[in-house]
Amino acid sequence: MREEHRLIKGLVYRVIRRHIAGSTLKSALEEVGKLNVSGASATLTFLNETVPDTLKAKYNSNTYVHMIKQLSRLHMNCSVSARLSQLGFGVSEECAERCLSGMLDAAAKSSVRVWIEAGRGVGQDKLIEVYEKHIEDSDILGIEVSVNNMRYMKKLGGIIKKGAPVRLTRNPYFFSDLQSERKNMKECLDSYAASIKELSQSKAEICIQESDDKLVSKVSGMIKRNRRDLIFGIPFGYSFKKINKLLKMKMKVDVYVPYGQDWIPYAIYGLAGNRFRRIAMAVLDREKQV
Repeated sequence: MREEHRLIKGLVYRVIRRHIAGSTLKSALEEVGKLNVSGASATLTFLNETVPDTLKAKYNSNTYVHMIKQLSRLHMNCSVSARLSQLGFGVSEECAERCLSGMLDAAAKSSVRVWIEAGRGVGQDKLIEVYEKHIEDSDILGIEVSVNNMRYMKKLGGIIKKGAPVRLTRNPYFFSDLQSERKNMKECLDSYAASIKELSQSKAEICIQESDDKLVSKVSGMIKRNRRDLIFGIPFGYSFKKINKLLKMKMKVDVYVPYGQDWIPYAIYGLAGNRFRRIAMAVLDREKQV
């Protein structure tokens, strides 16, 4: 059974590997360098989602601190993005706060932006609560928030500071299948439009994180007048041809670059397409059985 699982996991990785910048920081930095040369900025994240104890949380935090120092040393146009679940929120609040504070201290010294995301077992309410607690660090601290619930957007709009970075994304399960995806495209566009309008009042620096080609095009057309004021967040694996097309349109492009060996959760929650999620979830179920 273990051998069968290993083979299946290997086959699935071959399908999605273009979306992962290798398993080491070195390989990820090489990809970031290529993106910077093309004119795009990048956001680097470490794929290590399972955090059963404070020891693993500290390991993840130290990894991010090392990442921040390397980006500064190499003068790369790149930020880092960490899920609160990686830092131990849900395991130990005290430890998690220390981990996050250590990252922010390193980021402040290195002038590298840190994004925070929710993560498995850590919801949007907790995310905004943590962000508000560290609101004084908003010059280097960004937050990723879902556009699928305006309650969170209004709450964030009430506390955010002028010019603070916000990354808008949609819940990966917003569309359950291809038929409903076509049917609800307008609803998704309306969610982006309402979120942008809400945050524009605070003059936030807005990044739209979207992996669907059609949605990128439609959002760009929808906000044609001020699209040059926005940043378009594109997942790693998106074709360079399409990235260059956005850059030629004088649009700001930031590529979300994941690396590491714990890629299954990212394949489930981060990649576009329900096919990827179904395959990855099947592998994860098999892993639990093994």
